[in-house]
Amino acid sequence: MATDPEKDGEHFDIALLGSRTQDGGGRQVMRIRPDGASLGEIRPLQEGHPIYGEVIQLKPRQEAPWIYDVSVAVPSKSPPLNKTPPPETFPARHGPAQVATPTYRENWERIFGGKKSLKGVNLPMQPSPGWIPPPPGARRAPSRSSIRWPLVLGGALGGLLLIALLSHRILFRWVIEHQASSLGLSLRFQDLSVGLGTVSVTEARFGLLGQKLLVGEADTLEFEPSLLRASRVIVKKGRIVVVGSLRTVLEGVSQWRSAHGKSSGIEVACRDTSLELRDEATSPPWLQVSGANATPSGRGGRVRTGGVSLFGVEVGPVSFGWMSRSQGLSLWLGEGGESASHSRLELLSTQVPTVRITLQGAPLASLAQPLGFPSTGSAVLDGQAELAFPAGQGLVGKMSGVVRGVKVTGAEWSGLVLGPVTLSARILGTQDGNRVVLEGLTAQSGGMTLQGAVDWTQQLIGGILRGQLAGTVPCGMLLGKAVSAGVGGALGNLAGTVASAAVGGQVSISVAFQVDTRAPRTGTVTPQIGVGCNLLGF
Repeated sequence: MATDPEKDGEHFDIALLGSRTQDGGGRQVMRIRPDGASLGEIRPLQEGHPIYGEVIQLKPRQEAPWIYDVSVAVPSKSPPLNKTPPPETFPARHGPAQVATPTYRENWERIFGGKKSLKGVNLPMQPSPGWIPPPPGARRAPSRSSIRWPLVLGGALGGLLLIALLSHRILFRWVIEHQASSLGLSLRFQDLSVGLGTVSVTEARFGLLGQKLLVGEADTLEFEPSLLRASRVIVKKGRIVVVGSLRTVLEGVSQWRSAHGKSSGIEVACRDTSLELRDEATSPPWLQVSGANATPSGRGGRVRTGGVSLFGVEVGPVSFGWMSRSQGLSLWLGEGGESASHSRLELLSTQVPTVRITLQGAPLASLAQPLGFPSTGSAVLDGQAELAFPAGQGLVGKMSGVVRGVKVTGAEWSGLVLGPVTLSARILGTQDGNRVVLEGLTAQSGGMTLQGAVDWTQQLIGGILRGQLAGTVPCGMLLGKAVSAGVGGALGNLAGTVASAAVGGQVSISVAFQVDTRAPRTGTVTPQIGVGCNLLGF
């Protein structure tokens, strides 16, 4: 997490370390105090070596180990570092040691006196022996002072350039981490590069400030056009892990968006990135997405994945779009737009976090086959489910829908096609999300009514789906539909009507099923039929 010096109080003293010095004995350092920032070198204490400047102790911060708190052990009693260079920079000499430190010179002048000024003393201007006057019209040679000032200016500019080259990485790191923090992100990275229109950081780790639900890492994070006014972030070869129940994630995202609204206008793209959703940090993921490529567009965008695994079941490649709205986030399956999709999901950041699922003409085969159920042919489902996650409680919701085109298979039901089947149920779930139950599930079609319940239980890996429906069907309806399907055409419809009027009684039906997502192809469906029919008039 980036650290703002203004939050450390009026008397903060911190340091940022840069690259090593040329001789390898020290490190470049940027020191930031209330009176400004300064650049210099820091070297370890060595016995027998003189001390230049202060003796300090550096302590890395726990939340940002690349930032060091500075405590001064021995204050500086000597001139600044740029007045007297370290001994390593003096040229090698031969002969006895020469002592010429600033203290030595100061004491020498105190004892023997400094140089006396000749200002105001009239000296005779006598030419030296052998002096030859210059010829008339000759140009006067430039004085030493006129030659010196360009050298001094050039040296100063060169020194400033060298300081800039050494310190720009430290300064950019500070700016990038501080700006990421203002966007609600914690960011750490190994290296950075600045180009025309982009700022890139490598080996990055990131998360949401104030929330522990998301942890991410990426080979490269690229900010466009720059982090100071970033409008687009690209995650390249990343891995994002979201930890927590669905209710916890919705609450956390809602709180983060309220605290960091500035980041909502930034587009996020990804290239070859994976995503994992898990209930706890040590539990297996219940949703895995691999090879995701996200392309944002305005407040929405599109994602194409290399593969999706849900509760341990391989679903295959999935493509979906999304749109950010004032109340939350909308997602829809398919390559088309939201209005053309048959499956939509809305994450609503309301006072009580809510998920709304809408299906319009969704093929049941695409839902049933990955879970190991038999093919449902061309049957489609129109319906809606709304799930609420009140604080301190489990999942509460309801569902309703209509299934069209259901064809019952089996020797007893060959060719039987039911009319629209109306479904309704209450949805209840435990607070930890390990169990979801459809209570009071009712399926109605014409004179047929089936009732029961469906139970989902989360396992360490995957889960188990089991359920049972039971009810009765009028014998006349079954016989009429069987005759109508067998004869066909207008004559079949007439024969079916006559047959249904001639038979009374009820047929009892019970259907039980169980599917383990760890081995979906071994799922079982067990129908039981009890016939109690009789001919009317006999």
